[in-house]
Order: sequence, then C-alpha cells, then structure tokens
Amino acid sequence: MEAARKTVSVIIPVFNGERTIARAIDSVLAQEFDGEIEVMVVNDGSTDGTAEVLACFGDRIRVVDQPNRGTPASRNAGVRVSSGKYLAFLDADDFWLPQKLQMVVDALERDPDCVLAYSEVFQFTGDGARLEAGESPAETNHAPSMEDLLAKVWPILPSAAVMRRDAFDQCGGFAREFSQPWRWGGEDSHLFTRLREQRGFAFVSDRLVGKEEILSRDRTDATIAGYEVFRKLVIERYGTAARGLVADIQRGQANHALGAGLRALRAGDRRAARSRFGYALSKRPRDPKILARHLLALLPTSFLRGLLGLAGDRLRVRLLGAWADASLEP
Repeated sequence: MEAARKTVSVIIPVFNGERTIARAIDSVLAQEFDGEIEVMVVNDGSTDGTAEVLACFGDRIRVVDQPNRGTPASRNAGVRVSSGKYLAFLDADDFWLPQKLQMVVDALERDPDCVLAYSEVFQFTGDGARLEAGESPAETNHAPSMEDLLAKVWPILPSAAVMRRDAFDQCGGFAREFSQPWRWGGEDSHLFTRLREQRGFAFVSDRLVGKEEILSRDRTDATIAGYEVFRKLVIERYGTAARGLVADIQRGQANHALGAGLRALRAGDRRAARSRFGYALSKRPRDPKILARHLLALLPTSFLRGLLGLAGDRLRVRLLGAWADASLEP
C-alpha cells in the first residue's frame, strides 16, 4: 500500500540529447526511494543518436516519440501517458543525487496542504566537475508565498521539483502558449505561480540536483521569446499586483539579449549585436551599460575613439567596460 501511495512519474523531455540523456536516466534509476518510479522519456524529434541511447534502457523506461514541439509540450505529453500520484520533471542535461526523490517527496507528504516541494541545486562543468556553491541568498532561501512569486522570478528549477498530479491537472499543465519549439523560458515559473494559487510549497535546502548550463544563440532566442509570453500572461492574470515580477522578467530578457549581443560582437557580427542590444535597450531603456554596448555596435570604431574623448566620466567608464567585454582593441 505504501509503495503504491508514493508512485512518482518522472518526465524527461529530450531533444538531441545523446551526450547527456543516459546520465539523467541513470540518476533516476539509481534513486534510493521507498516507493515506485515510472520513467517517461519524451523524444522531441531528435535527429542525433538519442533514440539509440534510449533503446539501450529497454523496458526500464517508456519512450514517447513526437515531432519537435518544444520542452513545455513534451512535458505535457509525458504527463498524459503517466500514472503516478506525484509528478517530477528532469531536464535531459541535469541529474539527481540518489537521495533527491526521497527527501523531496517526504517534504511533500509531511504537509497535506503542500502542492509542490523542491530542493536546492548545484552547478557542474561540461566535464562533470562540481562547482563550489556559496550560501543561497537569504531572500530566496525559503518556500515562497504568493506575494514572493509576484515580486520576482523565484529560483525553482523544474528538475528540482515534485508536485501533486491533481494540482498540475487543475492548472491545465504547462500553458499552451508555450507549446512551440522557439518559446523556451518562463513556462515553469508560470506553472509554479498557478500552483501556488492553490496551496503552499515546501523547500529542501540540500543541493540534490546537478545543473549544467549550456548557452547557445538558439537557446537564448527561445528563452527571450518564452519570457515575453510569460510577461504577457502575468499581466493578463495578475495586473498591477505583479509589477515586481514583470519588472524582473524584463530584466531577465534584457540580460539574455545583452549576453547574446556580446557573443555576436566578439564573433564580428555587428548586425546581430545591434539587434540584440536594441532589444535589451527596449526592456531597460535607462540602463547605461546596455546603452554603452548598443553604441559600441552602432558606431564606427574611429567615431567611438572620438566619443571617448568627449564623454563624461560615467559614460566613458561604461564605454570602456563595454569595449573590454567585447574583447576589442580601443
């Protein structure tokens, strides 16, 4: 009876993840958990060797194949064919420590009024080395209230969370507005906000999930587009009560675009850099750092040298900083 009560469906979406998907699945199969686990892997139109890697696991996992539709739609597809009382999501380039599921599910079960529990996360490099993590910021080192979630984007990694299926179903899953491959970002924070409307969350301070950061231009563009969907949905549902969250979303959009612009500038693609910096400036029009980088991409180098001589101290510092970030010679 106890094992059936604790059945957890683990949903793993994957697109061209042949490098990391086995590590993610192995970390689920190695869980020290006193209930039952079913593993649903949604192969989201992969064109690399992902299918061959998945075949090696045989009947230990269930594979759902679909055309490429993006992470939110893949998670929803995995949930539809699963049966567990609890749902856990794991990204294909993340992994769990062996005690993760037990500790997070225990936190969820201790409080019947809790709809979601999540743990802390640690980062690791591409070669698997764990990075030292400092103390978590005090302002986010607890389970958030609804007011917290409307004030800023709360740092809950989908791979770190376990939630009740009935609460997920009541939200309608990940919003359909995110169900396109080029909209990746914000769908998880949007779902967490909807879940928190129902009941409370629980926080496990142990770092139980490994997260590998992989940045690419395509991923950055998808993240920016996804967060624009998130921003609009938040305004539509919460209005002025979510002013802080909307401002934080826009800061995130600007930062993603700023990073993409710097990478384009270093690669010599000034047109792409201008586009990214212009977008960042539209989200944070008074940010002198973004303005400096936009000028760097817009103006000829010879003109910039003259501008440095005429600029005030504050703008000169920003321009020089932007120049150094872009690895350019003045």
